[in-house]
Amino acid sequence: GGGLRSLSNLEDAFAAGISRTILGTVALQDPALVAAAVARWGDAIAVGLDARDGKLATRGWLDQADALVGEVAQALASAGVQHFIFTDIRRDGTLSGPNLDTL
Repeated sequence: GGGLRSLSNLEDAFAAGISRTILGTVALQDPALVAAAVARWGDAIAVGLDARDGKLATRGWLDQADALVGEVAQALASAGVQHFIFTDIRRDGTLSGPNLDTL
């Protein structure tokens, strides 16, 4: 995970022996790429969704999007994504456990 933003990046990762990749920022910026990746590699594609107050954050949490995490997750699941890694940025590192309500 981290920095994989093209099919060529994914090809290189899988050729190097990686069994699953994690797409982050690109999943919000280029959903068609995610759909193409899932069509080719199936459940070897996971998507990382980092959210603050229900809205996605990108580029290492530096940029805040208006996109709602639930809506994006549903759209990506409809495109075939089977694995998600969700981080609630407000709770990450606080030792208070996962945000079960949001999950």
